[in-house]
Amino acid sequence: MGLDLSGIGSVADLVSGVLGRFWPPAMTDEQKTQAEQAVGALVAGQVNTLVEAQKAIVIAELTQDDKYTKRARPSIIYVGLLIFLLNGVLTPVAAFVATMLGHPISPPVMALPDSFWVAWASVTGIYAIGRSAEKFGADHPIIQKITGGKS
Repeated sequence: MGLDLSGIGSVADLVSGVLGRFWPPAMTDEQKTQAEQAVGALVAGQVNTLVEAQKAIVIAELTQDDKYTKRARPSIIYVGLLIFLLNGVLTPVAAFVATMLGHPISPPVMALPDSFWVAWASVTGIYAIGRSAEKFGADHPIIQKITGGKS
C-alpha cells in the first residue's frame, strides 16, 4: 500500500471494518459494497468540503489589506531567530560583562520544546523553498528537483 497523506485510505479502512462488524450478517456482498461506497462518498464529500474551506481561508488571507496577516507565516521564523539571538548572543554577553564587573551571574536560557524547533526548521525550509521558487520561477531546474515537479 502506498503512502496516504490525505488520511482518506485509513478512513476507508475504518469504514470497511465498521461495516463488516456492525452490519447485519444477512447482507449480501453486493449490499455491503454499496454501503461502503455510500459511506465512502460521504467521507469524500466531507474531505472536499474541508479542502474548499481551507482554500477559501487562504484566499481570504491573501486578498485582505492587513500586511501582518500576509506575513504571518514568517513570524515563527522571526521568533526562532530572536530566541537564537537571546540565547546565543545577548544573554552570554550580558553574563560575561556582569562577571567582568565583579557580579558573576548564570545566564538564564529560554528552553523551548523540541517540537518547536522541528516546526521552526520545517517552516523555515518551506519558506526558503517558496521564496526561491518566487525568485527563480517554478520552471527553474533546481526548484523542479526540490518540489518534485517536471524536470
